[in-house]
Amino acid sequence: MLKTEEPVLFIENKLLYNLPIQGSDTLRDFEVHETANEYPNYILTIRGAPKPVLTIAAYGYMASAAREAVKRLAYEREIFCELVIPTRLAPVDVTPILASTNRTERFLTVEEGGLSFGWGAEVAAQVAEKSNLPVKISRLGALDLPVPASLPLENAVLPSVEDIYRAAEKIVIT
Repeated sequence: MLKTEEPVLFIENKLLYNLPIQGSDTLRDFEVHETANEYPNYILTIRGAPKPVLTIAAYGYMASAAREAVKRLAYEREIFCELVIPTRLAPVDVTPILASTNRTERFLTVEEGGLSFGWGAEVAAQVAEKSNLPVKISRLGALDLPVPASLPLENAVLPSVEDIYRAAEKIVIT
């Protein structure tokens, strides 16, 4: 599975364990591109849509939530996004994210980690430093609190599809 002698940490969301294995139907609305790296990035856009105006980067369960938000944004608001899903978080390959943000000039990171000092903050910083163009950047993450065990409280702390939808809408419209 991994061709490394280095320690590896898998980051998985417990919500993924109860989901059915997703087939090609899950991605029928999307064009999917895979980078040719040992740890590829997947780039999703709505099939046949106009040029994306926003790049979203997300991993794990948040990638699934972002995918749903991308569909809603396209069909409800005609806001077209490019979703970049990395399979390796550190060191993160920002090349496909940069390529996308140089096209869209807007960037949103989405993660379940805390908003402060997390993966999204690092990726946003790299995009800000390395982009060839001025990019409007926003981050969405969990509240800076421990994630509660109670489901209603957990839902209040972690980003939802609706939160992603609103954050994307805000960065595009304002």
